[in-house]
Amino acid sequence: MTGESPASHAVEIELLEPLDPAVDAGTPFRLRLRVTCPSGCDLEWAPVLLEIDGRPLDSTAGPVMEGEGGEAAVEIEACAPREPGEHALRVLLPRVEADGIVHEEAALSLSLAVRPHATSLAVWGVPSPVVTGASFRVRVGVRCSAGCGLAGERIVVRDDAERPVGEGLLGDQPASGTSALYPAEVELTGPDTEGLASWSVGFAGPERPELPHAGASARFSFMVAPEPEHRVTVRVMESGTGRALGKVDVRVGVHMGSTDGDGVAAIDLPGGTYEMVACRAGWVFSPRRVEVAGDVEIELEAVPAPDPADDEEQVWM
Repeated sequence: MTGESPASHAVEIELLEPLDPAVDAGTPFRLRLRVTCPSGCDLEWAPVLLEIDGRPLDSTAGPVMEGEGGEAAVEIEACAPREPGEHALRVLLPRVEADGIVHEEAALSLSLAVRPHATSLAVWGVPSPVVTGASFRVRVGVRCSAGCGLAGERIVVRDDAERPVGEGLLGDQPASGTSALYPAEVELTGPDTEGLASWSVGFAGPERPELPHAGASARFSFMVAPEPEHRVTVRVMESGTGRALGKVDVRVGVHMGSTDGDGVAAIDLPGGTYEMVACRAGWVFSPRRVEVAGDVEIELEAVPAPDPADDEEQVWM
């Protein structure tokens, strides 16, 4: 009949999967939604729009998957705001009239938590011991949780009293074997006091960030010892055969070395009395006490470790 009002159908929107508790600033996030017309209408036409804090948000909708009884599922991808904090997210289906039927506007209000990009920091290559007052180097790497480029950013090393003692700039490329760990090498000077030192290295975040990043820090420790006066040369051989044994870690007090292919490790250290221990998987070494008043040469025998399978009591340590 001419002049009749079109039929009006309500539309419902709901999440198919919970929204992530928090997303990184400026990075993509996805919504999976179910759109339903209780009257059983085909909803493949349904245009799904997003708003953030009352402003339109660019988004891309995937293919609409028609379900049963007037249901349709759709996946939407959009980019999170660059500003950290809680944002009001609104999913909107505008009012549409077609084929004599009006599908009324429908909306779903959500809260989107946006966080700065997390960063993590690693320290490696720390020598121990460090000679009092001598220069040494450490390697530092920083990684962004979202894989952002951090080339040229600054890291700072601080001593036990939190005084800055060195800094470096992250390299232009990620470290070999990693996708986003940007490394730096920092030159430092050892403390004047012997003993255990515990220093820290910190990354405050990019100085002019395109996206907000949280800072990161890590501690590293090392022993500080006087300048070496003598050399201890350790030659490791297999018991019974005299075969040289390489890749044996040798520690004389806090001073460390590793045997080469000829089974020899040379360790420089001050004079004194030390406990010497050696270690390599599959071998047993007897610890020894070493008196160092000049250069010393030591022969150390290695005995194959017993096979645990031969241990009738199967005692594991």
